[in-house]
Amino acid sequence: MPDNAILQALPSAERSRLLDRGREVALGQYELLQAAGAPVSRVLFVRSGAVSLFSEPSEGRSIETGVVGREGIVGGVSVLEGALNGSARSQFAGTAWSVDAAAFRDALRTSPMLAKLTQRHLHFLLLQAQQNAVCHAWHTVEERFCRRLLQSCDALNSEVVNLTQGFTAQILGVQRTTVSMVANALERDGGIRTLRGKITLVDRAKIESAACTCYTAFKRQLKSALELAA
Repeated sequence: MPDNAILQALPSAERSRLLDRGREVALGQYELLQAAGAPVSRVLFVRSGAVSLFSEPSEGRSIETGVVGREGIVGGVSVLEGALNGSARSQFAGTAWSVDAAAFRDALRTSPMLAKLTQRHLHFLLLQAQQNAVCHAWHTVEERFCRRLLQSCDALNSEVVNLTQGFTAQILGVQRTTVSMVANALERDGGIRTLRGKITLVDRAKIESAACTCYTAFKRQLKSALELAA
């Protein structure tokens, strides 16, 4: 049985037809899965790890708009059959079931449940993007750093995550030096420990207290997305 929640929720016959048209792929950490401005060529049903979705308003600059884990798919917007100004990059190493975008669109026409679940997931991503817009506008870098660290730990079910300050800066849309200052302050306060691209959550209660309220909102949205796919 696939680990992806959408694949799990499909009737067995529909799931088998879709699986027959795809293959399992490994996702390397920080691997570029979808380039900005390029047509979507494949759809990834994430089985493990996490994928960051980025908006790229200008060359060399980006900011995270959403995260996809085992609850959803990367490239579901291929139903629009156009190029995107955003990109997708795996945050952690993992696995996914890869289906050609054209085959995915064909499957949508013959699988009402897949169409329904895809629509729900796209709505979930829209909610994430809206929440991120509020978060980036109103909350401090420290609050957003703590919120995002907690999300990463939850995704991996671990208090230790391999996450460089450079990639964290890309997620938050700030300079690497800013991330370094925030991380150093949290480490001095006993909330985290950093070492060679690895962050350890030492005091979860302290980091949860420092995180913005968006952490609770994102957890609620994710819980809802998993329940809808069940």
